Amino acid sequence: MRNTHSRVTPPHSMDGYTRDKFDIWGTQPDGCTTRQDVLARDGKNVQDKPDHCQPASGSWYSAYDDTTTAVAKATIDHMVPLAEAWRSGAYIWSTDRRKAFGNDLKAPGRSSRRSLRTRRSPTAGRPTGSQPTTLSGAPTPRTTPASSRSGR
Repeated sequence: MRNTHSRVTPPHSMDGYTRDKFDIWGTQPDGCTTRQDVLARDGKNVQDKPDHCQPASGSWYSAYDDTTTAVAKATIDHMVPLAEAWRSGAYIWSTDRRKAFGNDLKAPGRSSRRSLRTRRSPTAGRPTGSQPTTLSGAPTPRTTPASSRSGR
């Protein structure tokens, strides 16, 4: 039986899109930025700079290229690229809704860690175009390990 109630529409254009419209890396309730909280949450042996949220040391695993990297080379990205969200309807969202989307720490797989090498290689396309893989080449589950900053 064919579903006659749903239809596929072409993606919206990129007219008006900038990453700034999502106000990414906003301040979280703990006083740190979203980026800093993701690095602390997903890193191993993370130590912040004294009196600061920015990690000074630790390591982060990137499932995109099966590497572990230090803080200087770790980067954070959205599992659903902001450009894809824009093309899929975020262009009609309120400023507050786009900010909430760009800074959400609770949605599973919302943010991911990548090495700088893989962060620079994927396009801002659909999430399936740049999924992390295991060594066998199979897509990895979209989960993030639980860890937290001490003292927060």
